[in-house]
Amino acid sequence: MDAHPRMLAHLRRRVPGITAHQSLIENLSLRRRFDLVLGPSSILSADGNLAAAVRHLRAGGRIGMELMNPHWLESTTHRGVRIKGLVMEVDYRLPDGSVVVQVVEGWRPLPAPEGARRRLKKFGLELLWLGGRPGTDLDRSPTYYVLAGSAGTGTRIPLSSV
Repeated sequence: MDAHPRMLAHLRRRVPGITAHQSLIENLSLRRRFDLVLGPSSILSADGNLAAAVRHLRAGGRIGMELMNPHWLESTTHRGVRIKGLVMEVDYRLPDGSVVVQVVEGWRPLPAPEGARRRLKKFGLELLWLGGRPGTDLDRSPTYYVLAGSAGTGTRIPLSSV
């Protein structure tokens, strides 16, 4: 699922026959539930998007997400990421060398790692694992990763096994 037609076209070229849907995530209604829902590129940083992901999660399923780390973002300027008032632009370089720019209007500070457990609880989820990029301190990692499951049904995954 993606809202951008070029991203879907790229996916369909790379994986012929894949089922893909063009939609904003908050509007997505597939009438299916999944064991695993993945949200890359901070797509699940907005509460409405996380709620849509939860709607598509099968009982006992897991949600994995990659979120931009606000501690890293606030530390200095970064190539490929621009904040202009309430607009954030993020460059995504595709394998063919072209660049897709994601424009986030009405940008607001992103969820911080230390608030993950409380945020997930609002959606009936339990934090199973949280961490930064391998070999990087969490505060210096551009993104951080969260694995969550339905509250009360999850098994925590030791950091050493990820």
